[in-house]
Amino acid sequence: MAVTMSRNMKRSSIIFAALLTLSWSQGSILAQDPSNEGPSGGSTQAGQAGGGQVGGGPTNPSIAKTSRSARRSSRPSSVAAARRSTSSTKRPQPEESLSDKVERALEEGNAARDRRRYSEAESLYRQALGLDAKEARAYIGLGNIYFDQDRYDQAIEYYRVAIKLQPGNAEAYSNLGYGYIRLRKDIEAEPFIRQALALDPQSATAITRQGHLYRSQRKFNEALEEYKKAINLKPEYAEPYNGLGLTYVDLKNYSQAIDQFKKAISLRPDWSFPYNNLGSLYVAQKRYSEAFNQTMLWSITMLAMSILIRRNTPRR
Repeated sequence: MAVTMSRNMKRSSIIFAALLTLSWSQGSILAQDPSNEGPSGGSTQAGQAGGGQVGGGPTNPSIAKTSRSARRSSRPSSVAAARRSTSSTKRPQPEESLSDKVERALEEGNAARDRRRYSEAESLYRQALGLDAKEARAYIGLGNIYFDQDRYDQAIEYYRVAIKLQPGNAEAYSNLGYGYIRLRKDIEAEPFIRQALALDPQSATAITRQGHLYRSQRKFNEALEEYKKAINLKPEYAEPYNGLGLTYVDLKNYSQAIDQFKKAISLRPDWSFPYNNLGSLYVAQKRYSEAFNQTMLWSITMLAMSILIRRNTPRR
């Protein structure tokens, strides 16, 4: 059984995906929402070594702590202002600066992407570029929404533009390398991941992607080291736990793999990959009731999140 487990994982992921689709269509209103692009950012593509779903989508571009948010927090309350005011005349609010407008467009674009409203997110990132054509973070955002939709070639083009505008942006290099990993072009990916780490050696994201590269090259011990390094730097980051789980499957250490998939799920319950990897491993081990439990847990989680998103989304 141990010899054939990696192959069984690939077949089991197909069986589990069918179970997941069935339970999802029966129990989740997300399946009925045409504006929703699916349960997770990024691809459902299997890794090269032993199968399994490797990593999630790239993180959103960072937002500066602008004077806009600072002004909100530093403004006095209306009561205090009234006490200090010697005049009944209201002062006009200061006009929003160009940089604040850019930050607001990026922030709203990130929020739209988090809700998987990709058309809205793209419009907002392009709005930021209309205000500042050299804003590299907007190009990273555009790359991310194409990445989420598995359109890696287009994502890569946007990341390249971001690098031209901001050669010191480690995030752009990391995302560009990650796009090549998803296209299974490890040779092309390596120099970009290496450059991301040169720019930011403490980047848990780039270190995790180095782990993905090692795993796809069947350098399993090196992959384990990278994933553990990323976890030490950022214990709340789910992706390296999922990578550890897949690498333990490759090494036939199934009890450790199960523990790591469960840890990834506990840290990020809205991410389908560790559910699918854990369920696929259960199917490969013929633990069908536990595999089915994963489909139901995922469906319930997605149903609850969909309800929260709909409640918190303003009606137009």
